[in-house]
Amino acid sequence: MTMNGRNYARSIAQSIAQQESNLMRRGELSDWRFSQIRQRHLWSTYHFNSCTSGSAIQWIAGVPTIQPGEYVLFTALRDQNGQGLPQGLLMSAADTNNLGSGRVPDDQNFAFWELGASLYRAREDVVAFSEAMKNQQTIGNIHPDDVDRILCEGVLSIQYLTNKVPLGHLLDFAQSGGPSIDVPSLISYTDPTGVSGAGVYGGLQDGFNTIAPAANAYDSRVGRNATNSGNGNPNPGTRRKLEVPIFLAATQTYNLSVTFTRPVQLRSLLNGGTGCFTLRLDAWAVESFRNAG
Repeated sequence: MTMNGRNYARSIAQSIAQQESNLMRRGELSDWRFSQIRQRHLWSTYHFNSCTSGSAIQWIAGVPTIQPGEYVLFTALRDQNGQGLPQGLLMSAADTNNLGSGRVPDDQNFAFWELGASLYRAREDVVAFSEAMKNQQTIGNIHPDDVDRILCEGVLSIQYLTNKVPLGHLLDFAQSGGPSIDVPSLISYTDPTGVSGAGVYGGLQDGFNTIAPAANAYDSRVGRNATNSGNGNPNPGTRRKLEVPIFLAATQTYNLSVTFTRPVQLRSLLNGGTGCFTLRLDAWAVESFRNAG
C-alpha cells in the first residue's frame, strides 16, 4: 500500500472512531451542527366520539361516557388515520402539524416551554360518519359543564421510550379565552325530529310546543347557548409556561397522552350535551435545526 493509501485508510479509521465516540459518549449520530434556531407552535388533536364500538365514548343507559384509558397524541401525521378518527377519515392540517410519528424528526431538536389544552366541537365529517350521531344532533359546541368534567378528570402525561411522566391535570393546562358571556341564542332550541318544518331539521323559538314528550327521548328539545368567548378561543397571554422546559433531542421517541382513570359521564343530549368533542394539545417550543444534507 502506498503512503497516500495508508494515510487515506488512517483518515477513514479516525473518522469512524470519531463517529463511534460521538455516538457512544454523546448520543450523536454525526458531527453536523444544529446551527439555526426558530420558534415553533406544534399541535395535535384527539377525536372523542361514539362512531364505532371501540370508540372513546360509549353510550351507557343513554348517557355518553368517556371510557377509562390512555389516549395518545402526536403519533398520527397529516393525511393519516388515527387518534380517534373513524376508519376512512384523515387528519388534516387543522388537526396536526406534527412532523414525526411518535418521534422527533432527524434534523430538529425541541425545547417545549409552554403547553396548552383546549376542547372544541367535533368535526362535522366525524358526526356525519355515524348515522346514530347525526340523528342525535351531536354537532355543536361542547357544554361548559362537560368542559369542567373533562379538564378535571383528564391527566396529561409525556412518555419517552420507556418512561412515562404525569405532568398534571388537563385543568392545569387549560387555555383561557377571556371572560365567558353566555346568553340564549336567537334560535334557542334544536328540533331533532324536524316536525316543525316539513322534515327540515333546525331550531325552535322560545315557547314552541308542538313536540310532545314521546317514546323517542331524542324528540325533545335541547337548549343551546351562544358564547362570545370561552375555552374554544385560546388566549396566548395565559398559556401554561413551564419553569423547566421539556428537552427533546433529534430522533428521540416521545408522545403526549391524556389518561382517564375512571368512566366520565357527560351531559345527555336532553340536558344540552353533545356526546362528542375534539381535544387539542398545543406545544410552543424553541427549535434548533439543520438543513438536511
